Amino acid sequence: MKNQTGNFAKISLIILLGMFLTCLHSTSAFAVDFITKKEFEAQKSPYQDYPLKILFKKLAESDASEKKMIRNTIILKQVFDRNIQEKIKAGLINYQETFGTISNISNDNLELWLPKTDSSISFYLGIDRIPLVNDHNYEILESNINKYAAVIYSLDNRVYQIKISFLPTAPDGLYMQRENDKNIVGWKRPATAREPVGYKLFINEELFGQVKETHAKVLRTSGQVDEYYVKAVYKHGDSLIESDASDIQTDEITAKEIQQEILAWETYDRIVAALNPSEWQTAEKLLYDNQPFLSENLDQERQQNTALLVAFFKDIDAGDQLIQATPISIKSSESALSSYQSAAQKAKSLPTGLDVEFIPRLKINAGKEQIARLQTEQKQLAAGQTYGLIVAALNPSEWQTAEKLLYDNQQFLSENLDQERRQKTALLAAFFKDIDAGDRLGQAAPASIKSIESALMFYQSAEKKAKSLPTGLDVEFIPRLKIDAGKEQIARLQTEQKQLAAGQTYDRIVAALNPSEWQTAEKLLYDNQPFLSENLDQERQQNTALLVAFFKDIDAGDRLIQVTPVSIKSSESALSSYQSAATKAQALPTAIDVEFIHRLKIDESQKQIARLQTEQKQRAADQTYDRIVAALNPSDWQTAEKLLYGNQQFLSQHLDEERKQNTAGLIDYFREIDEGDRFSTTTPASINNIESALMFYQRAATKAQALPTAIDVEFIHRLKIDESQKQIARLQTEQKQRAADQTYDRIVAALNPSDWQTAEKLLYGNQQFLSQHLDEERKQNTAGLIDYFREIDEGDRFSTTTPASINNIESALMFYQRAATKAQALPTAIDVEFIHRLKINGSQEHLARLQTQQKELAAGQTYDRIITDLNPSQWQTAEKLLYDNQQFLSRHLAGERIQNTLGLIAFFREIDAGDRFSATAPASVQNLESALMFYQRAATKAQALPAAIDVEFIYRLKIDESQKLLAKLQAPEQEFAAARNARTAAVVATAKPAAPEEIVDRKTALEGAMKNFKTRDYTSSLNHFEKVYSTQIASLKRSENKSIRGLLSLPVRHRAEVIFLLELDRLKKENEGNEDLVKEGLEILYESVDNGEGPWSITPASKRRKIKRHIEKYVE
Repeated sequence: MKNQTGNFAKISLIILLGMFLTCLHSTSAFAVDFITKKEFEAQKSPYQDYPLKILFKKLAESDASEKKMIRNTIILKQVFDRNIQEKIKAGLINYQETFGTISNISNDNLELWLPKTDSSISFYLGIDRIPLVNDHNYEILESNINKYAAVIYSLDNRVYQIKISFLPTAPDGLYMQRENDKNIVGWKRPATAREPVGYKLFINEELFGQVKETHAKVLRTSGQVDEYYVKAVYKHGDSLIESDASDIQTDEITAKEIQQEILAWETYDRIVAALNPSEWQTAEKLLYDNQPFLSENLDQERQQNTALLVAFFKDIDAGDQLIQATPISIKSSESALSSYQSAAQKAKSLPTGLDVEFIPRLKINAGKEQIARLQTEQKQLAAGQTYGLIVAALNPSEWQTAEKLLYDNQQFLSENLDQERRQKTALLAAFFKDIDAGDRLGQAAPASIKSIESALMFYQSAEKKAKSLPTGLDVEFIPRLKIDAGKEQIARLQTEQKQLAAGQTYDRIVAALNPSEWQTAEKLLYDNQPFLSENLDQERQQNTALLVAFFKDIDAGDRLIQVTPVSIKSSESALSSYQSAATKAQALPTAIDVEFIHRLKIDESQKQIARLQTEQKQRAADQTYDRIVAALNPSDWQTAEKLLYGNQQFLSQHLDEERKQNTAGLIDYFREIDEGDRFSTTTPASINNIESALMFYQRAATKAQALPTAIDVEFIHRLKIDESQKQIARLQTEQKQRAADQTYDRIVAALNPSDWQTAEKLLYGNQQFLSQHLDEERKQNTAGLIDYFREIDEGDRFSTTTPASINNIESALMFYQRAATKAQALPTAIDVEFIHRLKINGSQEHLARLQTQQKELAAGQTYDRIITDLNPSQWQTAEKLLYDNQQFLSRHLAGERIQNTLGLIAFFREIDAGDRFSATAPASVQNLESALMFYQRAATKAQALPAAIDVEFIYRLKIDESQKLLAKLQAPEQEFAAARNARTAAVVATAKPAAPEEIVDRKTALEGAMKNFKTRDYTSSLNHFEKVYSTQIASLKRSENKSIRGLLSLPVRHRAEVIFLLELDRLKKENEGNEDLVKEGLEILYESVDNGEGPWSITPASKRRKIKRHIEKYVE
């Protein structure tokens, strides 16, 4: 039963809540009112005491005027009903709690900002009297509810009740103390019941960090007035919520320091501006007068420049004191010059803007002239004395001293002697140069006849020069002595040369006494016998004589052994001569070994005697020879080869000469064949081995030609040569294919940003080779790559053509794009995209640069035409040209010309405005006065133009015409003007007294300025700012160029907004409210803001982004 009761209660509750939500859904909220339970109970409503069921019934029966009251009563009774509250506590109703701050209430929606996620959530409202829990009794209105921390109780995203938790109160009482390079910023804890969990400190609009204490120590920004404010951080549900910002605390100490720095900078600029030839003494005095002040208040760079400048002027002053000392002396002048040079060195260390080098240059030149005048006389006297010493030392015992004295003082003498002695000195120097040249050649090591003969040539040249010298300069004894010594040295060297040659010939003879060269030694001995006997030493002469006798015995034996017909007697006589030679050989020293000669001769003689005994052996050798020749056929030739090698020595000993030669030839032939076989069978096979084998086979073929016809071996080497040639061809083909593949791989590997030119060169250099030896796929890739590089090269040819032109760059770009198309046909492994991408990007940049230059040139020409046409007969043409090209000129002119163009446009707009008033019909005094005002404003703007832009004749003509016409119209109106003035005086007399001067509420004015700026009401925003920063803004408006130092006096928090508003105000006034021109000016300003140029360099990046968004919205 209990469970059933609970279920019924839940069902009733669900029905009741459904009715409540139905009321919410059917209600449309307009004017919102917040009501607490206490306020609801205190109200006296005719429906307040009705039960809910009756109220729902009456809601359905009531007319429109009663429905609103009944609906609000139903909702509030449900919310504040005690039973409903108890059911909420019992968990029978689960409302969703959402913590945040209410950011907006509009129509049927309530937006709640969630600090935890920094986002907003929307609830359906559906009622105009919102139940409120306000335990602290805050005065809650729709306009101020967004200041409080709130909790939304909702069902199905519909608002059920709002609870006001607390008011996030900002800290106050900010103060600042300086400590070294830091500032200590402190504040008072907010006077609230809710304790903050921490504080967020902001410096120059940027978050410094969160702190728990009521103070923080922060670094001070160098050269800038820092601004500080604090926000209190409170715990709100499961998130944190921040209060509004506290009042701003400015670093006033730094502000005063910056003012001092500005004054110091201005003084410094005056000093720098006075550093010119006509005012530098003024700059020096200003520097000395303000030296301590500048050193304390300038930045480090300017302090260094000031200190260097002071040191520079002290050197100049010290030099002036010395140069003006009396009496004048070289020492004091040199000391002064040293001071000036020290000043010149200091001047070079100064930056480019501080040009004072002209001062020491002038001083140094005057000092040098003074020193030179005193030194000239001393040098001339010293030169004459030195010349006398040189002439006196020209004798056999001291002439080297004279020479050294001449060389050491040659330039000094040539500059300071008179003409005659200068000529004698030059002749004497030329004489000694020849002597010295000869000495260098004569003393060269090792000594040679050639160098001594060259030395003699120089000595003889010196002798000729000595004869041309005047009588007082006698130096002929010097070359004469040198020439005699040279001739003696040549004779000595020639003798040594012959002895050396004889010794070398002797050594060559001894060295040639070996089995292969002894005949050469014999011939050399006979040819040089008299020369050797004259130039060798005693021992070698004796050895030479013994060697001659030895060879004579050998020659006698040779003549006997070669007698025909050969006989034993002649052979024995030859043997006797050879044995006599052997006896003489024993008397020769051990180093001269000729034993092999007579031993060879004796052996040959003995063999010749025994030759008759060998005829029988010769017949056997002939039979073997015939067998070998018979076996030389395709089936038995290996047998013939084996028989030949087995009887080689026997055959060589006993065959006749012809057959012996044939046998030797056949043996040589088979050796070539065998050597070729050895190379051809080497594994692994290689071209080098096969070519070596082929060489041996070809050599065998050559040797086969020397064999008689009967010995036919052609079939052997022909077979070997054919097989070798076929094998070489096969190996060469394989080698070329491998080389082509390797070259291809090198090309592909080199296709990278640092090596691709190498790949291109390698491709062109091996194009034909690759097309012959690569496989089909690689051959196609190679052809595609060649086409690609040809397009690149053609593009390069156009892009490098001078002078550069848009047509050439466009042609180059076309070829690069064609290369890009061809690159797409190449496989993925061949990546050349970076090449054409680089070329295309470079060409596009070059093209854009040329087009920009072309436009800038056209703009400059148009500007020049406008300036040229500014004359009495053509100025209307100039004005039309200016208006027609206004936008083009503003984009493509720069520097002074863009400023002149804008100034000229502003001038003509004033003229045109005046013309409109003066041309209005019928003419009136008011219109003419307005026209005159515009012409005078045009005259003011004309004064800001440079002297080259002369428009004075225009506004002068307009003003004169207007004044004349105005004078005509004013005469009839003077009586009317007198009456009008009388009436005005009466009105003024009865007017109310003037209102007292407005007292500016700084905080309210700044809040209004920022609110107007946010809503883009820029005129009202500037008016509010002028109330707070009137002095600074007035000063900036008077200044044509808003310097950074002047802007530093504005607080960082509002600096960007004030700069933007001043620039916008200037553009509107200059362009007479023409929005198109104002927007063009803002586009130019946008670039300065984006780049952080000029005054925008001292504004935070976040502020610059904000200003850029405002400009973007304005020009849309």
